[in-house]
Amino acid sequence: MFMGNKVEESYKRFERYRALTYRFFRAYGALNILMLLELLGPASLLSEVARYTKGGAGLRLLEELGLVKRFKADRTEVVMLTDKGSRVARLLIQACDVILEGDRDG
Repeated sequence: MFMGNKVEESYKRFERYRALTYRFFRAYGALNILMLLELLGPASLLSEVARYTKGGAGLRLLEELGLVKRFKADRTEVVMLTDKGSRVARLLIQACDVILEGDRDG
């Protein structure tokens, strides 16, 4: 009986992860926004980020999850990684680096 509970808990956990990854991939550009901000620095002009990611839906999802914050600076809008967002972005970049290991174009 104990082993069944562990398997059931694993499936519940997987379902939560699956729902989250589904939201990320439906929100076009969310993962790219995180990685771009981490590579450029913790904050960037929203117009600059949008130019490369075209991710309005992605940005809204990242704000909802507490991974980025938007604020106005003078007449421009800035998007900034939160600490949590920076941690997630670093993990994404590490995953990409592992996948691209040995890639001659990288």
